[in-house]
Amino acid sequence: MKVALTVNDFIRRAELLYPDREAIVDEPDQPAESWGSITYREMARRAKAMAAGLDELGIEVGERVAMVSHNSARLLTALFGVSGSGRILVPINFRLVAEEVKYIVEHSGARILLVDPELEKEMADVEC
Repeated sequence: MKVALTVNDFIRRAELLYPDREAIVDEPDQPAESWGSITYREMARRAKAMAAGLDELGIEVGERVAMVSHNSARLLTALFGVSGSGRILVPINFRLVAEEVKYIVEHSGARILLVDPELEKEMADVEC
């Protein structure tokens, strides 16, 4: 049987079938604080919280959300929170300098920029 899964379907299915199984093991040796190991239930909860936060900020379905992040649990959770709620995630390489990030943000049409905590100072001048 073939079943097409959207981003939202994937996390909902995993949360329903495997709520207490390990979903992500975040890299312990990274600049930002590691989330450690989290379950599908917890990942779904965080993704839903992110989507609710975007709702509160007035980010509409179909709008772009840029994110500068290391390859981490935060980035994967953002994929589900942003894309799963109908918005478009614009992942940006954390190795880029603020000027390059600014260019991408401006040309992508992103309404908001999310950054890893340790990159906050470097990206402070980048606006949407």
